[in-house]
Amino acid sequence: MRRAAAILLCVAGTAAAQAVTREELDTLRAAMQERATSLEGVVSTLGGRVSILEAENKQLRKQSAAAPQQARAVNVEARGAAARRLQVGGAPECCRWTPDDTCGTVADERLYRCSRLHEFLERSSVVHEFENVAQCLGDDEASWAFRFNGVTGDVSLDGTPGIAYRRQLQAQTQSTFPTPFKVTHAADCQNVAPVLNVRLNTVMEGSLTVGGVDVGAALASAGGENGPCGVAAAFASCTASSEFNAQYGCANVANSNGEWATLAEGAGSWIQMNFVSETTINTMKYTNRDFIESNKKVQLEFSDGSTVVVDDITQSEVVSTHRFPSVSTSSVKISVIEHYTWVNNGAKEITFSSECVMKLAE
Repeated sequence: MRRAAAILLCVAGTAAAQAVTREELDTLRAAMQERATSLEGVVSTLGGRVSILEAENKQLRKQSAAAPQQARAVNVEARGAAARRLQVGGAPECCRWTPDDTCGTVADERLYRCSRLHEFLERSSVVHEFENVAQCLGDDEASWAFRFNGVTGDVSLDGTPGIAYRRQLQAQTQSTFPTPFKVTHAADCQNVAPVLNVRLNTVMEGSLTVGGVDVGAALASAGGENGPCGVAAAFASCTASSEFNAQYGCANVANSNGEWATLAEGAGSWIQMNFVSETTINTMKYTNRDFIESNKKVQLEFSDGSTVVVDDITQSEVVSTHRFPSVSTSSVKISVIEHYTWVNNGAKEITFSSECVMKLAE
């Protein structure tokens, strides 16, 4: 009897629990229905506001088309009222965000997109290209590091250049160079405008215009009484104090296909280069044979008898450029005054030209 009574009590309790759970579900269902009804009302209200905004936007477009000379920026408030204000005079058509709202009232999307456009172009203004990054920084990318010194304005590149067995070495600074541009502000910055400094050797792939003048074109046609610049003297023939053999003849200095080598000469040796016609020159480019057969100082004698001394020619197989006062001549005799080292000295290449030199107004 007792066991039967316990079973009846358990079944009754389970039924009661199920009855409570259904009541809670009914209450929750009613609350959700009420919330859904409320949301439908909100959606209906928003739909009405969207209709108002679309109508106002259509009207504003008509006004803008009717008066294109007035650049208008319109800010539409959430409640549907349009606040109109002319854009700040002189502001760019594609204006970027500034803390002081220089652009005036501009549509949010246009302001955002224009700001992103300006920032992208500024980040993309300088492109760095490596001829051989493995030779420069090493073939172990994990050792590469890059540092910027904001005080000196220098960039440093670290790495371990060389072949793979050097990977265990600690990375060291391989290159330090200034940023391409630096802006200098004067002490009297209230009255003196900042100055832009170009800090790297510069190659102009396009034209350079200064004060409305195409500098490249002006230099190419410059020269006046001294003749045009940018013209190389055309080689015709040569003679020399000696030649090691026919393979090392003096004519090799003009064609870059070989070398002129003397027969056991250093200081005291000479070579005379004759040109096709009388030419105005102001520049000599001289390349020694090698480090142990290199000349240091030479005298240039022109066809009119005038002379000039050129010193500090590079002691290696690297071209050395030297300028001197312009002279019109049909030949140049190069006499070696002093050498670094002496075996069978001579030259890999010797050329003369009239290089463009810009003379600034005094």
